[in-house]
Amino acid sequence: MRQLSDQSGVVIKAGIGSRDWRVRERRVTIHAKEVPLGALLMQISKLLGFLLSHQDKEDQERSYFYWQDAKSWLLETELLNAQREAEAQRVRPEFRAPLMQPALL
Repeated sequence: MRQLSDQSGVVIKAGIGSRDWRVRERRVTIHAKEVPLGALLMQISKLLGFLLSHQDKEDQERSYFYWQDAKSWLLETELLNAQREAEAQRVRPEFRAPLMQPALL
C-alpha cells in the first residue's frame, strides 16, 4: 500500500489498528496500467476479502484504508487453524512410526 500510495499521491493504508496485523502483513504484487485508482482499490478489496473505507480529517486529505471485519477475521482464523491441524495430522505418523515398531532383540 505504501508504494501504491507513493505513486498515486493518495494516502492508502493497510489496517487501522493493532488487530489488523493480518491486513498489514498480507503481501500482494500488483501489475496495473491505466486503471482508475478507485477501480484498482476495489479489486484489491475483493481479491483479499478486506473492506475498504475512507477517513476525512479537517486539515488533511482523505485517506483510504483496508481493514478486516470480525466475520472475515474469524473465517480466516478458522482456515488457518484447519491448515495447521491438517499439517499436524500429516506429520504425526512420521513421529509415531519409530515408537510403534517392536524392539529388536
